[in-house]
Amino acid sequence: IGGINATGALVTSGGSITQSGIVDASGDSTFTATGDIVLTNTENDFADFMSGFTANFTGVNVSVTDKDTLALGTVTASVSATITADDAGNSGIFTGGLTELRFFDTLGDVILSNTLQIPPTVLNFTVDSAGAIEVQGIDLNNTNTVLDGAAGLSFTTGRSTFGSLTAISATSITQTAPITVIGQASLNAPGATIDLADPTNDFQGQVDIEASGATVFDANDLLLGLVSTDTLIAN
Repeated sequence: IGGINATGALVTSGGSITQSGIVDASGDSTFTATGDIVLTNTENDFADFMSGFTANFTGVNVSVTDKDTLALGTVTASVSATITADDAGNSGIFTGGLTELRFFDTLGDVILSNTLQIPPTVLNFTVDSAGAIEVQGIDLNNTNTVLDGAAGLSFTTGRSTFGSLTAISATSITQTAPITVIGQASLNAPGATIDLADPTNDFQGQVDIEASGATVFDANDLLLGLVSTDTLIAN
């Protein structure tokens, strides 16, 4: 694809879809490939989250970058999907058998909405944000999840469930809603604090902790692994 500027509906297809120019598609758009989709120009601008339109993609490996917010419709990928946008994770239905899903946000915060649909085929899920990450009651009980929020990581709205969890923040890790981790949990806030004091948390595997101070509660037995912290309150 060269440069595209489309304000109405846009449909494009091919064996693989790449670009040499900027894609500006502010209305509904659909990209369908029998191979990979690589639309990673940092000046791309697909439908914005509040526009009422969506961007939809079908391919083997789908990689898409938007210069600001992105309203995802359906992403059908048979291997992997990588989404780079402001507030990536606030929308999208993922399907097609993909096993790898990655969200990157270099601009601001990420909200992982409880309307986000991630199938059980996804074995590895990564979210990397230059801002904060808010997790709103998502169910990833079959998934190895890595959440890296430079400006904070919080669990809100409803119980979130993970197969395994690596939680990273340079600021803090907090919660107003409980979490369940079926496998190992690694909680990393070096130089900052971890406050996971909900008494209904359920850490079913080993919990590793790195922080200046940490409070971690579990409804059942809490199995601590590697712990590096000045103060620890565990229950």
